[in-house]
Order: sequence, then structure tokens, then C-alpha cells
Amino acid sequence: MRRSSLFCRYLGLASLLGSIGLPMSYARGVELSPAAEVTASEIFWTQAQTLSTDLLVAIAGIEQSIAARDPLKLLGWRDRLADRLNATRQFLELRSPHPNLACAPTLSPLENPAAIATGFDPDELWVYCTLSLSHDRLVPVLDSLDRQIALTDRPIFVPPSEQLEPPALGFPLKPPFSALPLPPVRPIDPVPLNEFATPLESAKDLLTRSLEVFPPDFAVTLPEDELVEIYPEEAQPYADFLDRPQTGIVRILPSIVYNPYANPTGIAPPLPVRVPFTPLVDPETEGKFVDRLALQVSNGNFQLVFPGINYGFMTDLGDVAIEDLDPALTNVPALPPDLLDLFLNYQPPQEFAAIQEDRQRFIANKLDEFDLSDRVAVQLPAQLNRTYLARSIQFDLPELIVTGRPLTPPERRILALLLETPSSDLLVAFRPIARRSDGSYLVLWRVLQEFPDPEILDLFKYVNAPDL
Repeated sequence: MRRSSLFCRYLGLASLLGSIGLPMSYARGVELSPAAEVTASEIFWTQAQTLSTDLLVAIAGIEQSIAARDPLKLLGWRDRLADRLNATRQFLELRSPHPNLACAPTLSPLENPAAIATGFDPDELWVYCTLSLSHDRLVPVLDSLDRQIALTDRPIFVPPSEQLEPPALGFPLKPPFSALPLPPVRPIDPVPLNEFATPLESAKDLLTRSLEVFPPDFAVTLPEDELVEIYPEEAQPYADFLDRPQTGIVRILPSIVYNPYANPTGIAPPLPVRVPFTPLVDPETEGKFVDRLALQVSNGNFQLVFPGINYGFMTDLGDVAIEDLDPALTNVPALPPDLLDLFLNYQPPQEFAAIQEDRQRFIANKLDEFDLSDRVAVQLPAQLNRTYLARSIQFDLPELIVTGRPLTPPERRILALLLETPSSDLLVAFRPIARRSDGSYLVLWRVLQEFPDPEILDLFKYVNAPDL
């Protein structure tokens, strides 16, 4: 009887998970077997773990597809979101026939009869209501995505081919469409920001905050967390170094992670998130531009990454202890005087075109005018237990300049404000201390100097306003 009772409980759990489209094997951190005692709480957290993970992954996939302007991937992620929202709705209604009443904002969980009737504890009620609210905010996104995808299916105008000459005896017939290419796949049109960004960000924020109350056995680990996670045993030997200001430890990832088309075959699911580069300053500092360690591993090299008009350069200092470096680099005898002067005294231009010219010089390593005895580069062989020195110059260009859209009449009065360009210029040292099997490196970093923020004085020349 005991075995029969347990087996029936297991079958009940399996049918319950299946009824909302949740595979038993999907839940991480918990192993269920016919011989296990399964509580109602375990069933709840198993389902909530799966749904929260799936919704966050689908949101990230949609955001990435929109950013990459890829209609095929957007369609796939739209269908994935619809499936997960349907599973979420079934989960909510199975627990309470009136989710909105159970999550009434005017009542605390202890005062809410509907919440008490469900048998939720406070953490379960918090997660349940988060899933309910996220579901309600994401459902309208499906209609918006349908309209957006429909735009990509509109026929693309193809000019008619020229009238062919009538066939003549003894002459080969002209191929009728040899010069006419097949119509291309229509890219995604620009997406109205408030139509997608607001509900997606809102739901993502709700779901992310709810992860804090998940029990340890049901903790949700997202793909980006696994990529950048630093294990305590990895950081512990460097605790004294990490106690210093403006230091840190980070994983430098392979370039394939940042490529939205890294997996065109679709054999394995692509990374659903774009992992941000690690900040070199406290991102909570109000009004401070967040300079990031824009570094990746490409073909066995450490490579600086330059979005927009960002640029920089680096060199290999050899086996020099990163904790012993001083801001003036006086204790690095291997650094030639001309390179020392470049790293400490280089001043970015203040004209937009000149900045781009210098950027191209460093990227192409065309530095004859600097007359250097040794080279600097934007990528260098990745080697353990060597210290690298980098100068990082970054700008947050105004939206007016990035998009090139026309200036509106009301914006003319606040043009100076709209053209403000936060920026940073840092001297950074980093030292790889371990390499993982996935090709990523564990790196210690340290900010040695903060130079004056670079300025661009002639951005007004590049505003889309002919009569300005």
C-alpha cells in the first residue's frame, strides 16, 4: 500500500507538470523519483522555477532578435513566449481560479481571503503574483510582435524586367530572369520603443526580483549568470588585492558570446542574452559615466572592443605583479620611454572627425606619426601570468548623432543639452590568472589612472538640421 500510494503521488505530479507543459527533467536543483516524498511546496517551486526561467529567456531572445533586426529569430521567440505564457496561465488558474483577486494590491497576504484559500506562504504568494503580473504585461506584447512580423511579410517591390526581344531562328534564347535577383528577406522595421521595451523591461524586472525569494534548492541560474560567474574559491586567493579600491576580478569571454549570429545552424539554442562588459567604475555613482572593460577573447588573442567611436590601445608588460604597479608606471623598466609617454600623455582630439581618424590609426596600427620604438595594439596574444596595460577612451554619443534623425523644432531650444556626451578616459591594467575549458579567461583588473573626460566640441556640425 505504501508503494502504491507513493506511485500514485508521483503519477499525480507528472500529470500536473505535463498539464501545464513543464517537462519533469527541466527543473534544476531537484531530482524527483517514484520513491520520493513530494510536497505541494516542491511542486509549486518546481513549476515556478521553470516558468520564471523560460519567461526570462524568451524576453531576452526577443530583445536580441529586435536588436539584430532578424525577423526569423523574432518569429521563433514570439512563438516561444506564447507557449510559455499559455503554460503560465494554466499554472495560475490551477492554483487559484481568480489570480487577480489572490494578488489584490489593497490587501496584505494575511488579510486576503483569496490568498489564504490558496494555501500560499508569503514567498510563494510573492512569486505567484509576480508570474501573474508578468503574464498580464507580456500578453499584449504578442499582438505587437504579430503586427511587427506582419510588416516583414509585405511583398517587396521588384522592378519589372525589360521586355525581351522575340526569339530568332538560329540564335540562343536569352535567359529571362538571369539578371533579376531573388527578393531579399525584409529586415525588421524600426520598432516603436514604448511598444516593446516598456512591457518587456517591466516583466523582466519583476521576474528578476522574484528570484531572490526562491529556496536554494530551486534557485534559478540564468545563462548569463553561468557565463560570468566567479566561484568563491577562484577569488579567495586574491582577497587582499580585491580589497583595494578600483580593482576587480572578471571573466573575459570568447567573442562568439557577443555575436548574435554565432549559431546560424540552430542545432543548439543560441545564447539568449548579450552579456555586458564589466564596469570599471561603480555603476551606482550618480552622474558618473560607466566605463567598461570592453575586452574579449578572439582567436587566442585578447581583443579590445570598440563600439561607436570608442577606441584605445594596449601593450604586454610581461610578468609584472599587477598589485605593484604605480599610477605613473615608474616601476616598469621594460616599458620604453616613448610608450610610457603615449600611455600617460596621449590626449584625444576634440573634433569628431579627428577622433575617428585617431581611432582608425590605432585599429589599423598605423602609428608612424608617434614614432614608437615598440608597438601598441588593439589585440595581443592571450597568455597567463602576464600583465597587460590598456588605455580606454569611451563616449556615450547622443541619440541625435547615432540615429541621424532630423532635429525637431522644440529640440532646437535645448540642443546643447541634447548634445551632451558623457565620456571617460582610463588607464587600466589586467592580468589573466586562469583559463577555463570554454575558452574564457579569469582576469584581475585595476584602474591605475583616470584622465580628464574627453570632449567633442563640434558635434553640432553633425546634427541633421540643414539650416542650423
